[in-house]
Amino acid sequence: MMINKKQERKILYFLLILCSIFLTPSLVKSEVPLVIVEPNIVQNEIWEPNNVYLIDDLVYIEPDVTLVIRSGTIIVTTFYGGLIAGSDSRIIINYPTYFLPYDLRPFDAYCAAIELLPGVKTDSRLEGMIVCGAHFGIINRNNRLNTPINNCHMYTVYHPILSLGRNITDITNSQFVYYGTIWYNICPYLGCAIEVDLTYYPPEDPNEVLPPPTLTINNCTIDDGDCALYVQLDPTIEDPN
Repeated sequence: MMINKKQERKILYFLLILCSIFLTPSLVKSEVPLVIVEPNIVQNEIWEPNNVYLIDDLVYIEPDVTLVIRSGTIIVTTFYGGLIAGSDSRIIINYPTYFLPYDLRPFDAYCAAIELLPGVKTDSRLEGMIVCGAHFGIINRNNRLNTPINNCHMYTVYHPILSLGRNITDITNSQFVYYGTIWYNICPYLGCAIEVDLTYYPPEDPNEVLPPPTLTINNCTIDDGDCALYVQLDPTIEDPN
């Protein structure tokens, strides 16, 4: 029997779902030590690949605290969970780090793999995130990190990258596949691989003249979704770069 391109994509899609369904519970129930993450991270921590980390609540990285996630670490998040880097905190994610859903469904099993609040330390790094099953992969609230979001792969994530504000972090060598309403038509809005909304976090002085925001997207693969890139312009910016 001949398999066309559309059928092939569906087969790959359901294989990804099966992986998330059968891999995640087996990890949580396996002999690998399970660490239930406390709601607030108040001192420097290093997450190791010989543990599985379960996020069952909103977990905030407090100011002046650094969280390092080492290569090969697995993070499982429930529907009510989320990892949030607060102002003046630092997060270092190394390739590969796996963000998996605890519940057995794609696209909305949890809100986001990581959310950056305004004012995180600019030497934070988001590299090598392998994300499945989230509604958002990364929510970036007005942060331009020194290092691009790099080598991240997101599958069955409804809205992979959401950037709010004029400060935007570049994106390189990443892949966003199987997202948006063409796979999950319950949501009332289109899913974008990369969305930038420049209307958030305006300057305190409305007369302040700011340089135009800049976003570089380099060597990325975006496929099988609604919208590759959507930019909501700020009316005070005439010529965004």
